[in-house]
Amino acid sequence: MARARRPATRDARIMTDRTEGLADGTLAAIRTAAQSRAGTDPAHDWLHVVRVERLGARIAEESGACVGIVRAAALLHEVVSLPKHHPESHRSGELCAEAALEILREIGVEEATSEA
Repeated sequence: MARARRPATRDARIMTDRTEGLADGTLAAIRTAAQSRAGTDPAHDWLHVVRVERLGARIAEESGACVGIVRAAALLHEVVSLPKHHPESHRSGELCAEAALEILREIGVEEATSEA
């Protein structure tokens, strides 16, 4: 049995209105930085990142989490994605976290927010 989809207007509201925890324009800057670093592997490409952002925003909305912070984390979760057989692939998560923090610093996000 197929799961009923939420109305597109609800998704759109979550995607645009709920950015608490972030200054105006910050999420747009994060999106630009993340998209410029998106890979081409279909499992880790920009469309994957957007799907994760949408799902994360819905879950955050329903659970009372800070939607803006969850959206930012989702956008940044693939800024470094080494191929499976790369000798440093085991460090992808660590390298991604370091790159994400650097992006947030460059954008001017406060350290306490970046560490969230």
